[in-house]
Amino acid sequence: MQPSFLAERVRTMGKGVVEDMHAFILAHQMALKAVIEKEGIECESELRRSWDVLLDAREAETAERELKELRESGFKGGVEVLDSVSTKYAATVCV
Repeated sequence: MQPSFLAERVRTMGKGVVEDMHAFILAHQMALKAVIEKEGIECESELRRSWDVLLDAREAETAERELKELRESGFKGGVEVLDSVSTKYAATVCV
């Protein structure tokens, strides 16, 4: 989940609720993956990683600040696996 999505939900729903929600989603994704592998189910299920590319420096700064705030708050909803690239690279992306 995106840091901005998580940060907004923490503000509106509370940290504990969002941690539980994120843990629920992640647990089900991992359980589904395990069943597919264990049972040898032929399907088009793929567990993917994704990237959010922010071309606007202000958006990148906001996302980076929100990720930092989530980590500093002790949020246990998966932010430990999120990473960001410095905002100094935001203007170097060619479209």
